[in-house]
Amino acid sequence: KDIAKTRAPQAMGIQNLDAFLTAAKIDRKALAAVKTAPAPSVPPPKETEEKTPFCVLVCGGGNAAQVATAMFAARYETIAISLYEDEAEKWAAALGKDDYELTLDTGKVLKTRPFGITRDACVAAKADAIVLAVPSFAHGQY
Repeated sequence: KDIAKTRAPQAMGIQNLDAFLTAAKIDRKALAAVKTAPAPSVPPPKETEEKTPFCVLVCGGGNAAQVATAMFAARYETIAISLYEDEAEKWAAALGKDDYELTLDTGKVLKTRPFGITRDACVAAKADAIVLAVPSFAHGQY
């Protein structure tokens, strides 16, 4: 917002690529003449429906958290945590031994089950990624 007080390129008078190259003391012709090896051909990652050992912790108990839990559980070990009163217990009881059945906008139906639904914050130690699926006013609780 206050460009004159920053070291943003615009504040230094740099308005285009040529100005940047000049300020950085880069010779454009010499740069273009550098021979580089072609990037190795890497096959695209294999699309798979298999689960991976990666663990996702989804925080929250509302609609967004439940959808995120179902979607992540299709690929990853997923744990849902809700710290709000007895929401985790009610969620786990409602799911029972059933799987989630989530219909995506593509028409594909996912049938998944989270590894766990809890209110025990110790599960965060197992997580490789933590998703806050709660409104911003609730972030501090997690």
